[in-house]
Amino acid sequence: MLTALLILNVTVRKTDRRDRVAGGASGMLTAAIGMPGPPILLYFAGSRLEKSLLRGTSLGCVLYIYSLALFLQILFGSTNATIWWTALALVPVTLFGTWLGERLFHMVSQALSRMATYVILMVTDAYLLYTSLSVIQG
Repeated sequence: MLTALLILNVTVRKTDRRDRVAGGASGMLTAAIGMPGPPILLYFAGSRLEKSLLRGTSLGCVLYIYSLALFLQILFGSTNATIWWTALALVPVTLFGTWLGERLFHMVSQALSRMATYVILMVTDAYLLYTSLSVIQG
């Protein structure tokens, strides 16, 4: 629903309190299901943040949240060798995606960036809905 509201040009006024709420929600989602993006991305997209600020802040937030989540998993012993090997295998893909994003960023307009954000949010929404329904149905 929130993504649909964004597509309909509903905006959110950015405040320090809302910054903390969106960041906190992203942190909780990371700890719960390993997916920090939707709350912070929804908030920033709704704030009509310029694409460079949205990208930089989102990357910084996700990096911080994932680092904290990894520290907590190590601290509480909820990690195993499979997780470490999977994470290690994803490092080259992550580095390539970062490099490619850096090269393509300047070629993308503000409007196209906003549209890409909406597509990412819709795919994430659909995935979360699908997995939630799968869990409920058993």
